[in-house]
Amino acid sequence: MLYEQQLFQTGLAETVAAVPSSGKNISVGIDNYPPENDHDPELICPVPINCIVTVAPETHEESVHNEPEYKLDDIRTIYHPSSGRATRIDHFEDYRSHPAFQYSQPPIDPHPWRPFASRRNFELAEFILDAALTEKQMKTMFGLLKPEATSNQDSAEFNIRSPKEFKEHWDHAVNLITPFEKSMVSVSLRGKDYTYNVYRRNLWTWALDLIQDPTLEPHFVWDAVQLSKWNGQAFERFIDEPWTAQAFWDLQMKLPKGAKVLYYIIYADKTRLSSFGTAQGYPVIARLGNLKIGIQNGNGVGGGRVVGWLPVIKEEAKLRRKVYYVDFKRHVWHAAFRYILEPIFAPSKLGAWLHLSLANEDLQLFPRVPIESCDYEEACFVILTRGAGGKKPCVICLVPKSEQNCLHIVYELRTKQQTQEILADAAAIPRKDRRNTFLSGFGLRYISENAFWNIEDCKVVSRIEALGMESVGQADDQIKHFPHWRNLYHFESGFMAVHFADGTKYEDLSKHIIFVTHNILTEINDAHGYHLLKCVRSYIELRMYAGFNLHTERSIQAIRDELNKFLTLIREYEQLTQSVNPGAKSWNFPKIHSHQHMVNDILEKGVTLNYNTKPNEKMHGPLKDAYQMRTNFKDVAEQILQIDSWCNAASFIWQQIDLHDEQISQNDDDDELEDQDMQAEHSRNVTLHGRRGKGGGVFKIGEIRALKADDPAFMSFRSRLSKFMVGQFTKYPDIILKVDGQKVTFKSFEPHDEIQLHGLLKVNYENTVDWTTSTDYLRCSPNFYNHPRYDYLLVDSAKCPFFAQLIMVFTCIIGGKEFPLALIHPFDQPVDAATEKLDKDLGFYRVCARKRQESAFVSVYMIIRGALLVEDFRH
Repeated sequence: MLYEQQLFQTGLAETVAAVPSSGKNISVGIDNYPPENDHDPELICPVPINCIVTVAPETHEESVHNEPEYKLDDIRTIYHPSSGRATRIDHFEDYRSHPAFQYSQPPIDPHPWRPFASRRNFELAEFILDAALTEKQMKTMFGLLKPEATSNQDSAEFNIRSPKEFKEHWDHAVNLITPFEKSMVSVSLRGKDYTYNVYRRNLWTWALDLIQDPTLEPHFVWDAVQLSKWNGQAFERFIDEPWTAQAFWDLQMKLPKGAKVLYYIIYADKTRLSSFGTAQGYPVIARLGNLKIGIQNGNGVGGGRVVGWLPVIKEEAKLRRKVYYVDFKRHVWHAAFRYILEPIFAPSKLGAWLHLSLANEDLQLFPRVPIESCDYEEACFVILTRGAGGKKPCVICLVPKSEQNCLHIVYELRTKQQTQEILADAAAIPRKDRRNTFLSGFGLRYISENAFWNIEDCKVVSRIEALGMESVGQADDQIKHFPHWRNLYHFESGFMAVHFADGTKYEDLSKHIIFVTHNILTEINDAHGYHLLKCVRSYIELRMYAGFNLHTERSIQAIRDELNKFLTLIREYEQLTQSVNPGAKSWNFPKIHSHQHMVNDILEKGVTLNYNTKPNEKMHGPLKDAYQMRTNFKDVAEQILQIDSWCNAASFIWQQIDLHDEQISQNDDDDELEDQDMQAEHSRNVTLHGRRGKGGGVFKIGEIRALKADDPAFMSFRSRLSKFMVGQFTKYPDIILKVDGQKVTFKSFEPHDEIQLHGLLKVNYENTVDWTTSTDYLRCSPNFYNHPRYDYLLVDSAKCPFFAQLIMVFTCIIGGKEFPLALIHPFDQPVDAATEKLDKDLGFYRVCARKRQESAFVSVYMIIRGALLVEDFRH
């Protein structure tokens, strides 16, 4: 079987199963197994969790011999020179706890639900909005809520009586946030003017609303910093948030002393509003990079917002390939985008002052747009390039089309000044055909002015998202048996008939594909396919490293090393295939080449979460729902944006209500909130849930063997459990409960003694990538969404950690004290040395199970974290 690790987040959808085949400095924590193997089933797994992958020598910034005051993992913060703040050293446990600045609490708003008359009015109005009731359904509901239609006196509090009043209340609520504005742009095509509607939220006003919001103000970060962590020998630099990366530092360096960067992240992507129709929308989404990733990528008021709606130009088949028509669409795009960006043109050049009420501080802000998060098609519009078919298709550098897979060659970068000079030279060429030929040599189109050039110090270089690998081999049946895991898409019906609506399913498929095809695309039967799997493995590891939500110098070097390996494998595969079929697919395309710029993107802008398109793509869902459920399918832009504004207003009001409730509760005695489903101490790393339902329940110990008569794992259940607990009391005498000062004597469980079964185990552990606490949800249930689910885990032991599968999670009681335990099936047997080459080539970490009757009991507190093991389909 194969083990997938969850390296840095709670969902495998964000991780990858891989150990670098170089095997350098991998801290596995598991002894090498003897080469002999006589046991089935086998499992294959990559590197276990709780390890730091180090693939390059550490860099030393300073000598440490004279620095005895530093403690391991101390964090050093170097503030930007213009901030006037001194460098500080924090112990790791204190680093994330100190506030950015001291501020006063905002006054309590007694009516946070305004403009609604009461909280109940607002909650009912939001329910109607969320349910997308039709006008007819609303009339029926309002009729039922009238005092004369019900005996409930409280219903009189609801003073909205008609769909018209419902709309008026939400239109008033929209005044709490930045509203949409409408304008028109006109562009000429062959002597005829074409006019299009474009919508925007004022970008400057929207940003000020967030900055001056009392719940968000404390979370804004205004000064660039350089962070590093003491590793015992030197301070090692790390990067996560935008203000820890180089672009923020460089932008602030160019500002007047004391001035601050207002960091916009802009995203635009055309999307299909209907799965079956042709209706399309073109939203523009903005986020503020001065807020932490968790806030700006979240769903709250500080998260991304639709700030514009671009015109969608209907394609005319007869004009589709005409150069002048393609240029015309680019002109319309930039004219519309210019209108959206216009509010920040002036402040980007002159700056603007505002007052922070809670901090009692005045700031001079300069808007900047260092990140345009978009896919390749939109990036070509931003950069003015011709796309994948152009002679210079990369939007970042001037790599020739034929050399995009030569990642070891670094080409000249595109710049604003360079592009302006080329376009100026092109403008001096009188004949349009010769002008087009001249520009094609640079991969550019003739657009007189880029909308982003009006923003001061805006380097229009976009981050392009690489798509996931496509399906490999004929593994449809095997992928159905891939184990379920939280946040990992399960291909219930295989993958051949799946509609890949976005890149997420491609990514999840790439994590499955090696495990479900390695027995089909073997080195003997299909050398080409086998080598492709090696490429996929390297690609997955590259995505894993690139997806870290915190980068150190070592992880950056790991990306560089893996990139070189990936490039070598791709070249070998291309040579292998073209030697047989000269017309085989070339790897000269933009998404391969874009990996060359990956490291610089991270160093400049921070981790990929800062500019990843995924959070913005998720926002397409509510827009599509608004189209399907709340429009009449005619002139839909205004209708969709109205609903979007209402929903944003509801989010803002809920934020105000939550703040109100929090302030009121602080003035009262703190109440103890108990989780009725919790069955373990919060202070420990494990909690038990699921007392009822599938996997839960109370049973007599004497019944267990009979209930599980067909499972050898439960042989001699009562006697083995008794022996285990006696051993625990012998080994850890302090856990024995005392009654009247005397220790309770335990010899054996009686058949009538009861145990409480649990269907869910939550395991908390320290994430070794970003040092935060992560949680795995481990299921132990005979029927979880119509499937048996017994998850795998990593267990600590006196000798070394080992992998195992949950069989049963339960709590037993001795002397009135609860002991949470797990019955597990260990995978700690020797593995077959015959698979050594396969495992090295495809990055597998192979484990083998004991016989089922050799199951074991462990305390749940010995569980380190979850794991995902996949059966070796060769058996």
